[in-house]
Amino acid sequence: MRALLPGLVIGLGWAFAAPAAHAADLGDSWLRGSMPAYGDSEPTGAWGGFYIGVQGGYSNANIDFGTANSSQIAYILRNTTVESEGRVSSWTTLPERDTRNGSYGFLVGYNSQWEDVVLGVELNYNHTNLDVRASDSLGRSYVTSDQYRYNVNIDAESRVRMTDYATLRARAGYDLGNFLPYATLGFAIGRADVWRTTSVAATAVDQSGAGRPDLALNPNPTVVTERKKDTFAYGVSAGLGLDILLTENLFLRGEYEYVRFASFSDVNLNIHNVRGALAAKF
Repeated sequence: MRALLPGLVIGLGWAFAAPAAHAADLGDSWLRGSMPAYGDSEPTGAWGGFYIGVQGGYSNANIDFGTANSSQIAYILRNTTVESEGRVSSWTTLPERDTRNGSYGFLVGYNSQWEDVVLGVELNYNHTNLDVRASDSLGRSYVTSDQYRYNVNIDAESRVRMTDYATLRARAGYDLGNFLPYATLGFAIGRADVWRTTSVAATAVDQSGAGRPDLALNPNPTVVTERKKDTFAYGVSAGLGLDILLTENLFLRGEYEYVRFASFSDVNLNIHNVRGALAAKF
């Protein structure tokens, strides 16, 4: 046993000495193992993560009041021949109108990045005061199947004031370093106050030659007024924009957005927005 000890000690010495010599040849690179040196390449994923910010802009709203008073006209002339055949309630009684105003609000969203492609979702809120009204008068004559000539005169007025709207949008962008051009597509919801007033006067003159008496359906104008507060409108939105990275956690935005609402209270409304934003990402 004592004879084996010197040989065992020598063998262990060689076993430890060989790796040590190999490590000495590698310098300190063996401390890093297989982990890459981060300084060798530029970091990726600069746009990924959550973000929140504030925004302000300018909006142009176009409102088509053409049939804004149609439901009121249909109610006044209900169960009449001139309405069933002449479709008076479908007449275009009011014109289109434009209005412009500023807007401000906030945005919150999340981006997920795959190499240079950035996909995300964003909630966008805007407070504004898009207030516009239209009024006009219209008179028409119409001969129906019962051989009466109906004379209809309409005075109409309508007003819409949109106070705020929000969009939930999907975003797709392309990473250009400190710049992120993107496109959006989503859903919109708006809140508005709506006023409508309609006056209808109608008479019917016999055209048959049989000497029938004339009809006085509404010889004195019948007036219907309605006001709806906090009416909700629903629609779609689409836009283009550019985010500019100022620091690692702060970016600046400029964008254009188009919002189109489905008809509400017989009114059609769409909005063109140009705005800027400042946001922080986490």
